[in-house]
Amino acid sequence: MILLLAAVPAETERLRHQMHPVEEIRRTVFTLFAGRIGTQQVGLLHGGVGKVNTAIALTALLERVDCRMVLQLGCGGAYPDSGLEVGDLALASEEIYGDEGSHSPTGFLDMQDLSLPTALIGNRLFYNRYPLREPLIQRVEQRLTPWLQSQGIRLQSGPFVTVSCCSGLTEGAQALRDRTGGICESMEGAAAAQICAQRGLPFLEIRGISNLTVDRDFSRWNLPLAVGRAQDAVLQLLDHWHELEL
Repeated sequence: MILLLAAVPAETERLRHQMHPVEEIRRTVFTLFAGRIGTQQVGLLHGGVGKVNTAIALTALLERVDCRMVLQLGCGGAYPDSGLEVGDLALASEEIYGDEGSHSPTGFLDMQDLSLPTALIGNRLFYNRYPLREPLIQRVEQRLTPWLQSQGIRLQSGPFVTVSCCSGLTEGAQALRDRTGGICESMEGAAAAQICAQRGLPFLEIRGISNLTVDRDFSRWNLPLAVGRAQDAVLQLLDHWHELEL
């Protein structure tokens, strides 16, 4: 099963309409929509907003359901100077905990600065950053390129930043961008990436850009466009999944 993971139902409405047949599996911690999209057996999970909800729901599900990959989707905010605009698509090359650490008189100290790893996987300590599988990301980019060109949609890959408090001021967003090198931010991705890394599961994350992380002005956002394009990209990948799992 390919697990499709999003925070809220508004990010998956189009995908759920494509699932036939659909079985709704309700548990205390999660509800899984299981079915097929095209030729692929998929599960769809709404993990909830934020790192904690995502970690709880995804861990509970993976204890009970056998998945061969987790594909996270949804909307994201693009950082200033990232080159992304509203309606573009972003593909994660790594996930970064953007606000795990400590402020100090000399600047922000991340978990490595504090000598506090977030995970030990094999013999490797992980702190704020969870790199994703580069060959898989390259295959995704190659597979999506013809569709992107036909639709006039731009895709950019790069680091994603996960925060508990979203950027709503240009100055703060630019500081995060400078510190992390991230191209966009969300509230869930790093938690899912960490769990998948601990379990040895391939993980992908694709987000539609709903807004720029400048001084918050909701009139300049386009959530329907962002979540629609992210779902369309996932449908394209599912249609050609045999080209990704090499």
